[in-house]
Amino acid sequence: MHFIRPEWLVLAPLVVVIWFWLSKSNKDTNWQDYLPPKALEVLRIGPSNTQKLLRWSTLLCCFLVVLAASGPSWVKQSVPALQNQRALVILLDLSPSMMSSDIKPNRITRARFELLDVLRVFNDGQIGLIAYAGSTHIVSPLTDDPDSISVLVPSLSPAVMPIAGSNIEAAVELAQRLLNDAGILEGDLLLITDGVDENAVNKVANSLSSLRSLSILGVGGTDPTPIPSDTGGFVQNSKGEIVLTQLPISRLRELANRSSGRFSTIRNDDSDITYLVSDSVLNGLSGNGVQQNDGQTSNKAEYDKWSDMGYIFILLALPLFLLLFRKGALYIVVIAVFYPIPEVVKASEPQNQESTPRNWLDLFKTKDQQAAQLMSEGNYDEASKRFTNDEWSAAAHYRNGDYEASAKLLEGRKDVSSLYNRATALAMSGKLPKAIKAYDQVLKQQAEHADAAHNKRVLEEILKQQEQQQQNQEQDQQSQDQSQDQQENQSSEDQQNSESNDSQNSDSQNSDSQSK
Repeated sequence: MHFIRPEWLVLAPLVVVIWFWLSKSNKDTNWQDYLPPKALEVLRIGPSNTQKLLRWSTLLCCFLVVLAASGPSWVKQSVPALQNQRALVILLDLSPSMMSSDIKPNRITRARFELLDVLRVFNDGQIGLIAYAGSTHIVSPLTDDPDSISVLVPSLSPAVMPIAGSNIEAAVELAQRLLNDAGILEGDLLLITDGVDENAVNKVANSLSSLRSLSILGVGGTDPTPIPSDTGGFVQNSKGEIVLTQLPISRLRELANRSSGRFSTIRNDDSDITYLVSDSVLNGLSGNGVQQNDGQTSNKAEYDKWSDMGYIFILLALPLFLLLFRKGALYIVVIAVFYPIPEVVKASEPQNQESTPRNWLDLFKTKDQQAAQLMSEGNYDEASKRFTNDEWSAAAHYRNGDYEASAKLLEGRKDVSSLYNRATALAMSGKLPKAIKAYDQVLKQQAEHADAAHNKRVLEEILKQQEQQQQNQEQDQQSQDQSQDQQENQSSEDQQNSESNDSQNSDSQNSDSQSK
């Protein structure tokens, strides 16, 4: 037998000292200063049997409570441990062929939709995103917040890549580096692509760790289709022939099989995503796997834990505790605990407004504790209303999708964490310039803040694209206006020419009539 919290045992001597001091003080009276001891012995009335019982019951009850608080334990219990270290790195192909329109509206648009579906169903573990073409770039490092990646997806297209091509080998190497830097031995890779070079199959399959898998989602049709060019028309080779592309299903399936993954073509429902990642990521677990009967792996383990048996001493103390109550006192305590306490009506509120009863849980848990429990249950809306801590309330608003409210609650805070969270909330709400300024404030205080620097670069790139699109629209509008002005001028000139011709014809007719 031992005690889990032995520091509580120091209260035992204190309980004895206080008990003896109270017992002695009850015997002492002012008369002892005036009467002789023999007279006091005759006049003093000793405690009754009931009083003695209550006195010793008090001492014993206090001892039992101290023992219960110290956590006595003599029983070991096996507790299952379940640690979730899942990680998924998505590789998105942004090569020029992804602009082909053999599937509507085009391959890259459908690929972005599928990527958003993965982010929507991935609600546990860490997830990262890599975009590649001729070069490879980290769109988002490993994070447990898929929503922060979703806001970046619409801006991904082959046009943002500096080098054209399809360097899948470098993308897989970078994905494994992300997992290694995070200390994750296992992990899953999901490749969204419309093709892989034949020479890259062996290199990719051999470069993968034996603890990692590569699943592939094929985007595109099996019929040859041309690749749209940025300058108009279609991409041509050196001989002037139009380059055609089609989905190499057999090659992609071979790579997935050799990489311990799965292959699927793009579909109109979620069945492709479910098939690719349900076993390996969404329902799988990584870590030190234990082989089960069905062949799947899980990192379930067991460890021994000493059971706290203090509740036994509390049960023993309850009968003694009840003896200390006077008649009816127990009912008063029960009513005081469970009866709803009305809220105090403020002077600014109408006097006829009905007061709402307080939750009796307020007597046992603070508002923040209750809100934290609601947040763990996924009730972010109610949790955001109940938090008294603005930073926690901002987190609840963010989880609930109310990014503007989250940013407003964090406004004015100067610590790095609050500034970063406010910047992210502003970015999610679409206020990109304000978000960039907030990220600048983070970097001023902590220049090595990698996430803030990365997010700032991404937002600046999005702003540049938006400005470019706006300029293109303005130029198109100006071209349309100029064309319309030219048409109006041409119409005016035609009308003037027509009037001149009519005038000449009239003069000619008048001349002819006079000659006759």
